[in-house]
Amino acid sequence: MALRVCEYCGKAWIGGDEDMAVPLCPGCEEELEGIYKLAWNYLRDAATESGRHRKVSAQELASVLEVDVKAIETLVKLGKIQTEASLGERTPEEKKRNLDKLSRIRKGIKKGLK
Repeated sequence: MALRVCEYCGKAWIGGDEDMAVPLCPGCEEELEGIYKLAWNYLRDAATESGRHRKVSAQELASVLEVDVKAIETLVKLGKIQTEASLGERTPEEKKRNLDKLSRIRKGIKKGLK
């Protein structure tokens, strides 16, 4: 057990896994889990309404969910929400190749279902 400082609220507490990538106190961990569920539902529903490649900024997502943008940024740090930056830099050629592969896979799946 060690003295830890919560990444989200800044309060110190004793305990927690020393290997935690983003140290969170139990209260903030629970709060962020609830915010994650709201974000996941929003992103799922928004993708259904406006297409699969809808992009939303952390500020926009925080505004829609009526939460502090720091909560969204912490979820990104935890790896629960991905951004283009967290996926790594890709060249336009790599992106096109990956989209082409995905398209071929989808066509193959559709043919297999017929």
